[in-house]
Amino acid sequence: MQVKESLVDIVKLVLQQRKVILRNVGILTILAIIGVLLLPNYYSSTTVFYPASPDVMKPEHIFGNSTKEMEYYGTGVDLDRMITVAQSGELLDLMIDSFDLYKKYNIDPKGSKARYKAYNTFRDHYKIEKTKLDALELTIEDKDPKQAAAMANATRYFINLLVSNLLKSNLNDLATTIKDNIVQKQIEVNKLADSVQLLRNKFKIIDPESQGTEIMQKMVTVETKYKREQERLKVLESLPHIPRDTINLLKAMVAGLKEEYKSITDSNTTSSINFNNFNEGRNIIEIMGTQLRAAKDYLTVYNVRYGQIMGVLKGKNNALHLVEKAEVPMVKSRPKRSLIVLSVAFIALFSNILGIIVLNTLKSPDWKKLWDE
Repeated sequence: MQVKESLVDIVKLVLQQRKVILRNVGILTILAIIGVLLLPNYYSSTTVFYPASPDVMKPEHIFGNSTKEMEYYGTGVDLDRMITVAQSGELLDLMIDSFDLYKKYNIDPKGSKARYKAYNTFRDHYKIEKTKLDALELTIEDKDPKQAAAMANATRYFINLLVSNLLKSNLNDLATTIKDNIVQKQIEVNKLADSVQLLRNKFKIIDPESQGTEIMQKMVTVETKYKREQERLKVLESLPHIPRDTINLLKAMVAGLKEEYKSITDSNTTSSINFNNFNEGRNIIEIMGTQLRAAKDYLTVYNVRYGQIMGVLKGKNNALHLVEKAEVPMVKSRPKRSLIVLSVAFIALFSNILGIIVLNTLKSPDWKKLWDE
């Protein structure tokens, strides 16, 4: 019964003070209406994208030299990397400089905390988060709907640029290393080429294979002809009726063949067609020629690899896959004026009722006795 009577008393008390309550609620509601009408409209523009896999910037995947299949969409690690870049000071600096955010947010650029204030103000209007489908949703709000869309698209562009540069930084280092190797290998190729040329000039060898065959054939031909004419001379010398001129001519021919055979087989001769000199030079030339070919092969591989890397570095490889670009919003995102006014009215009503109850309770004799004690 006491509880019932207490509730009835409270209701009676509230009804008795209803004019005061309604007046206070009305005043606060009118003030809230005036206040929300003075608040500026903000428009939100959103762009959605997925991070790309680092494979899209690896030359071995782009040019088909990898044994693994290329992945096009990034993993959780790539999502975290992109979110980290999206929250970095470097991105904020790009936005500040591109959209003159000092002027936009009425910040004195010469102030000691100007950049700090610009960072915080921009972050208040900027949000990037991962969706349930592992995409990234980037939202920027601004008083100008066109500016909101432009800033959202620009932020996505800068994120793509910074992540691409981050992924390409390792390729830049690799390109520098390969370029140094190309320079060193080119020096080695030049030295080997010069050495081979000197050996060719020294031993008078142009093509070891064809010249070897030619020398062998010539040596066999000369040796065969020399022995045949030598035997012929012996036979003719034993015959009494053979003219002396014929014998002398044959002797001269045999002597010539002997000298020719000697020039081919004697290592001390200066003849350009010499079997011993050819064999000595051919072995050295073949060894150095093998080294030269190997060095040229390595140089070719280095040049191809360097060209592939530079192609990736100069290319416009995207670090993200765009799902939806930011469009100019047609409806404001905030403030929700009706919601604010209703909230103020409800809070004002509740506060007034509570205040009246508290004040009335404090007037109770029991409370007065407590204070008197």
